[in-house]
Amino acid sequence: MEGRTYGAHLMDGSKVHTTAEIVFANQPDLRFLRVFDPETGYSELEIKPM
Repeated sequence: MEGRTYGAHLMDGSKVHTTAEIVFANQPDLRFLRVFDPETGYSELEIKPM
């Protein structure tokens, strides 16, 4: 398997609080969660094994 990362910009008017994490993958051994971070005040992406 070969991993790649691409960067881009959103169009004006897109609502993103801190960061937009967009994942296009089939990873049945991973869980993608949103966990509240009291330091930032936002629900941040957390990736954990199943």
